[in-house]
Formats: sequence, structure tokens, C-alpha cells
Amino acid sequence: MPINMTGYYHRAYSRFDQFPFQVQALRAGKWCVISCHSSEKLATKGLNSIRKCSPGNPELFRIVPQSNTDQFIWADTKNKPN
Repeated sequence: MPINMTGYYHRAYSRFDQFPFQVQALRAGKWCVISCHSSEKLATKGLNSIRKCSPGNPELFRIVPQSNTDQFIWADTKNKPN
């Protein structure tokens, strides 16, 4: 019996630059996005849980708000404000 796919919503994957806060880690000399958060409180909670895994290297992780356009990592650079 065929499946009726009418009205079926395919879940779209969110881009990481759609969130106002990023938790980033320094990997091989380059900052990479580890997680994205909708509030600074959630980003801080995520950062603290990540730092528990690497307690000796707290400088390898950071929180970057979207307002910091130079350090924020953009999935699509055309969305980056000037």
C-alpha cells in the first residue's frame, strides 16, 4: 500500500548562524562552532558543560554573540552585516 505524503512536512535543518549565540572551540588553529543557542544563559550552560571535559584548557572555548560580526562564524557570508 503506497504512503500518502500529501501535507507531509519535511524537517529543515537549521543553519548555525540563525542563532544569536555560538559556543566555539579552537581546533587545529581555527575556531569551529560546537553548539548554537538562543540565549546567553543557555550558551553559558553549554560552555560550562564542555569545559568540564577539558578542565585544563579553558581558553580553547568561547561564547561569541552574533553582534560580534568578526568572530561569529557565518554559514552564509551574504547574511553577515557590514
